[in-house]
Amino acid sequence: MLEQMNHRDLTRRTALLVLAGLLGLPGGSPAAAPGTASAEGATVQDSQAAKASVKVSGTPAAAETEPYYGEVLEAWQKEKVQAGAGEIVIDAAAPAGQSDSGAFIIGPLEGKARALQWKNTGENWVEYRFTVPADGLYEIHVSYRPLPAKGIGGAIVWDLTLDGRRPYRETSSITLYRDWRDERPIRKNDDGDEVRPRSVEVPAWKQTALTDGGGAYGGPLLWRFTAGEHTLRISGSEPVALEKLILKATRSTPAYAEAAAAYPAAPAPSRKAQAEVLTIQAEDLLHKNDTSIKLFSDTDARTVPVAKGRITYNTVGGRRWLYHNQEITWKVNVPETGLYKLAFRSLQNQFAQKSSFRTVRIDGQVPFRELTAFRFPYASDWRGILLGPEEEEPYGLYLTAGEHTVSLAVTHAPLKPVLIGIEELTELLRTVEDDLRSLTGGIVDRNRTWKLQQELPDLTPRLEEAAKRMVTLADSLQEINGGKDSISQGIRNSADDVRELAGEGGRHSVLHRPDFFHERKNQRIHGDASAAASAAR
Repeated sequence: MLEQMNHRDLTRRTALLVLAGLLGLPGGSPAAAPGTASAEGATVQDSQAAKASVKVSGTPAAAETEPYYGEVLEAWQKEKVQAGAGEIVIDAAAPAGQSDSGAFIIGPLEGKARALQWKNTGENWVEYRFTVPADGLYEIHVSYRPLPAKGIGGAIVWDLTLDGRRPYRETSSITLYRDWRDERPIRKNDDGDEVRPRSVEVPAWKQTALTDGGGAYGGPLLWRFTAGEHTLRISGSEPVALEKLILKATRSTPAYAEAAAAYPAAPAPSRKAQAEVLTIQAEDLLHKNDTSIKLFSDTDARTVPVAKGRITYNTVGGRRWLYHNQEITWKVNVPETGLYKLAFRSLQNQFAQKSSFRTVRIDGQVPFRELTAFRFPYASDWRGILLGPEEEEPYGLYLTAGEHTVSLAVTHAPLKPVLIGIEELTELLRTVEDDLRSLTGGIVDRNRTWKLQQELPDLTPRLEEAAKRMVTLADSLQEINGGKDSISQGIRNSADDVRELAGEGGRHSVLHRPDFFHERKNQRIHGDASAAASAAR
């Protein structure tokens, strides 16, 4: 397959980079809690669908009553709140207040002259006061280094408040990640089978934007600041060192056409570059941000290195790479400056007819909007995927000669409108059921008929609206997955059921037998909606 791809996809001015051995790439996330939804993004087109977010375990109870990020973002856009201006650097080693002086150490650490070291002494907080020169929307970036924790250190989860309150509920689960690497070389047992390597933390200073722990956003969280003094409080318990916080005026990620138009003039690649494909085995990753991401042995004859009847860890991902924000990073040594195409040898067969999505980053940044959520369609076997729109010219990536990184992170961004729609549909059906129970007293009497058009004149329009929403959800799922699947078809069947319930003359009409609504809702309608929500997460 790779050899065919070489001949088909190499052009005179674009070299090819292949990442081989991405296993599974499942598209669901069982980590999300039932009854919650997810949202992502900061652009105008995203705001209408960004009204819900993945609920993170441990979220403070008070946060449950606060608005979702998407709702706040939509309000800002209606107010036409503009981006802020410039950067504000906050010295993390100079806090304005802290909960317990014994929990923090200030001093030099690994190349940084001053850093605040947050020890693992239970829940504590630190706060900073700073002045913002101009109104607007800003991103908050932080320079941090994870510190050793008891046992296997987990992600660093913060609860942030701005001027004494959370601007939206997602600030209660801001997450910073540790980096891990699989031990090398891989050992073999007496039978010649490879032994799965353990994960070893590779702590280092890194700078990143603050994002939601639910992993459903395509970019950094935005914060609205007015000109003047503000106070930011950070609460948490995981050990971490902080060098600085930076407020940066938000910027939008360009579309591919805009980004490509701004590329420097690329020289034609040498004959050697045209003839040579840079291949990185996916199991040879630089680092990952979650220890649960594992290597797997695949017996396909085209998977390198070939297993040859023994356990050989020649792929990565699969069923252990499906949780929000899980990210894998690879190192790439580019021989010449120029345009490159990026291809993957991947297997996405975990969930039948469900697409999977990954955020693609080059050197830690999403180069253009289309890579915020790149789709890997379902396939029963390994296949080659070129980074680009289907049936069109692949994207060109401008890379300078030298070392670069390529990262893939789990994202559920395309599914957020479906999750929001399911929440709204569930609420609509719940109000219908509550009204019917109030009218009938919750008593099922199969020998009695009702004149609900007089008692609940808006019942039929509400059921028709529910059926209409179901069809819209089914269409959205079909478009997201690139084809029909059992979930979208189940929702369409449920829409037919609702129409039958709303009909005046049918034998299952709810206008005469309210108890049919409860029975049918439990049997199919609720089940299909729940299945769709689970698949989306």
